[in-house]
Amino acid sequence: MKLSKHADRTEKLVGIRAEDIHKWIDGLFDPERLDLFLRFGDKNGYSPYDHRKFRHCQEALQEAYEEFEGKYTRDQIKAVFECHVKDDYDGYLPLREDFQNGTFIEKYHEEEEAPERETILSQAELTEYFKGKESHAKSNKAHLSQGFLYRVVAPTILAMVLFISSIFIVVIPFFRNNMLDRKKEMIKELTASAISVIDHYIIQEKKGHLIRAEAQKLAANHIKEMRYGDENKDYFWITDKHPRMIMHPYRQELTGQDLTHYKDSKNISGIYLFMEFVRLVKENGAGYLEYQWQWKDDASRKVPKLSYVRGIPTWNWIIGTGIYINDVEEEISKLTHKLLLVFGLISLGLILILVNVVWQSHNIETNRKRAESGLREAKDRYRALVESSKEGYMLEVEGEIIYSNITVRRLLGYNEDEIRAITLLDMLAEDSPVNTSAVEHISQLMAGKTKSTLFEAQLKSSTGKILDVWISTSRMFFTQKNGHVISIRPITHKEVNSILSTYGATAHNTKDIFASKPVKEIAVSVESSVPEDAPFIQENAPVYAAITELEHTASGTLFIRNSEGNITGKIGYAEIARQYTGLPAELLVEIDNSVSVGHVITTLNRLPMLIREMTNQGVKAQILRTAIGRLFDVAINTFMRLSVKSMGEPPVPFAFLSLGSNARHEMTMFSDQDNALVFADVEEHELDKVRRYFLNLADGVCTKLNQAGYPFCPGGIMAVNPKWCLSLSEWKERFSNWIASSTPESILEVNIFLDIRNVYGDTNLTEEMITYAMGLAEANPQFFIQFARNCLQYKAPLNLLGHLRTGSKDGVKTMNIKGCLKPLEIIARIYALKHGITVPGTLDRLRHLIDKEITNDEVFQEMIFVFNYLWQLRFINQLTAHQELKRVNDELDPKSLSDIERSNLRNVVAKISDFQSRLSIDFLDGVIH
Repeated sequence: MKLSKHADRTEKLVGIRAEDIHKWIDGLFDPERLDLFLRFGDKNGYSPYDHRKFRHCQEALQEAYEEFEGKYTRDQIKAVFECHVKDDYDGYLPLREDFQNGTFIEKYHEEEEAPERETILSQAELTEYFKGKESHAKSNKAHLSQGFLYRVVAPTILAMVLFISSIFIVVIPFFRNNMLDRKKEMIKELTASAISVIDHYIIQEKKGHLIRAEAQKLAANHIKEMRYGDENKDYFWITDKHPRMIMHPYRQELTGQDLTHYKDSKNISGIYLFMEFVRLVKENGAGYLEYQWQWKDDASRKVPKLSYVRGIPTWNWIIGTGIYINDVEEEISKLTHKLLLVFGLISLGLILILVNVVWQSHNIETNRKRAESGLREAKDRYRALVESSKEGYMLEVEGEIIYSNITVRRLLGYNEDEIRAITLLDMLAEDSPVNTSAVEHISQLMAGKTKSTLFEAQLKSSTGKILDVWISTSRMFFTQKNGHVISIRPITHKEVNSILSTYGATAHNTKDIFASKPVKEIAVSVESSVPEDAPFIQENAPVYAAITELEHTASGTLFIRNSEGNITGKIGYAEIARQYTGLPAELLVEIDNSVSVGHVITTLNRLPMLIREMTNQGVKAQILRTAIGRLFDVAINTFMRLSVKSMGEPPVPFAFLSLGSNARHEMTMFSDQDNALVFADVEEHELDKVRRYFLNLADGVCTKLNQAGYPFCPGGIMAVNPKWCLSLSEWKERFSNWIASSTPESILEVNIFLDIRNVYGDTNLTEEMITYAMGLAEANPQFFIQFARNCLQYKAPLNLLGHLRTGSKDGVKTMNIKGCLKPLEIIARIYALKHGITVPGTLDRLRHLIDKEITNDEVFQEMIFVFNYLWQLRFINQLTAHQELKRVNDELDPKSLSDIERSNLRNVVAKISDFQSRLSIDFLDGVIH
């Protein structure tokens, strides 16, 4: 679906087009580089569509909130995001892992529309399929069910009938009454005017100016001359209550006559009109009468007429007037004809829509029959493939096992009906320390709160035998439901040794001396009472089992229980970490010597425990940063070495570059990736081919980093993005554009690319690129002015009274620690660029500036202290918020600090303004912008 169609859809469903959100969702790919793929195809497995994995997934919704909050509400952002992704993936919201394991293929919206997928079977249909039952249709011919006729066709026809009926029962009578009311009001007001004339003569009589007979004669003559209407021919008449005619302007022969039984030839209605007038006045004092009357002088035409009469009690008179109301009926007739025409067209449209719905339903039913037939034909072959597998397989939907192959049934000793009657959780062995983490993982997996992965568990067979197994899961989708394919494989003796090696190889250079030893050998005594709900582990359980258990405890402590149920000690991160003497250096060596991606990832998973213990022991921030940064660098080196080995030697020299906090070695665990790639210049006709090699290479490295816990950059600043995989000349051109233009926009973009560390490859390329950028900056003084102004935009989080300024996030008042570090990073970057300092780290730059005696040593010394303080506070805040250290959290709640800590924090952040003032003096002549 193209972007314009996405916008049309959200405008219809949500009420906003939000084209900027749609472009953001699909914004990580550079359309200008699509020609590479079109020209060379998917050579070496590279595809530009792979870049869609970064934002076509549930994980990207939080990034969308951060990007567009303030412009749209969260509900609008969520509605647009989910509408876009669901439209692309048949109503589902994939996870990022679904792209990595091939469950979904990323969409690229400028491509041709893909053909529609075959109809998805329901859970019930697939259940029957895996049970081995065939659904024999009575006839291959599809028929519409009675349920469809009752649910769709009948309500539609009934709605049409009710709608049209309501027009004649409610709408048209309403319009007629409304028009008559206006007519009645008009003749009532005109009659009131005539009565006011008569009242004048009544007053003259009462005052004695006129006798009654003279007053009545004058009044009647006055009324006789009064006219109204389009042709000025409408009039008033006067009778008494007998009734006798007092005055009629056009029928003077009636004057004085008794009208009790009078019927005029024009009176087609057949009623005694004047007697009805008398009755209305006697009963109500006034009233309206509607009747049929001859149309003017045309005796052959009968039209409706409306009269209004009102009594004059003083003289016992009745005055009245009448008007034709055939125009009302004519207007109603015109309206009726128009409505019938409109409703006829609407009914025709509804009938056509209904016919289309019936036709489409017929096609859907036909397709479903064909799909069932195709499944029946393929079932035996597929079942034979699954049944012959040496691994056990089960298919789970919403917690219910709907299929199991013979391998898993033999392994567990259950028959098909027995295994369908239990769940995967029921199969886990009770009181197994290994299963504590397995239970939690399976529960979160079924709830959709965690990703599919390989994990160890202990299952109990039908005979009670405990089985050590590997369990892996893969998501699959049904109509409106999620399920998992569950693979179960027994753990062999060789695999057990591999586990021990993973956890213990670096302890004492022995594969199983540490990780396989029982926890009771490294436990410490319990000095206080044990909470009732405290987590326990058996004293003979291996240390590696305790490591797994500790990852899922809030307290970071396990209490050790002997076979009699008594507490004999406790074990925590500190006790385990003490066994890892010299671990940072050993981890580096182990990762550097790794021969597989899995081993690198497994080794990195031990890092959080080490960093936690180092923090608890008061290790300085600089050492923590260095340890994290060096391990990140060596992981990239290993991934790059493995990728190059699998792809073959690169066509030209290149360098893989870390950027931003990755380059400065100021990242926390685990920060987003920021990287790029530069390769040596080649001939123009070879450029596309060479770039394709490096894009493919970068895709493998960035994906492996993501699997290792370093997430993809939300802004797409990665070497896998064609925008940041460039030749040396192209990089020089980029820097020329950024630095020479010196606009606020170019400053924002170049900022991260001034922190560069060569992690792998040819250092000469990196040095030449950095030297070129510094030369450009030196030749463009305006660049430093704009750069300094950019830095001054970051304000210290203090209000006018000097108190910490907070913002609200998720209902909690917090301040962003990373935002406090930002101006310090930029200040060091500006001074380093100005004075030719090429090291990327913030503190390294400040120390070089001190050595060069650029400015007052005290200023830079204070900056070093402030930076270390804020970075360590940020890291400890993440440590507190996320035990596994695998999620970045830069929001600090000041209320979580003590009074002294808050006071120290205020004093520290207040220094930021002083540093910015120093920057303003040196680069902006002291003007704070």
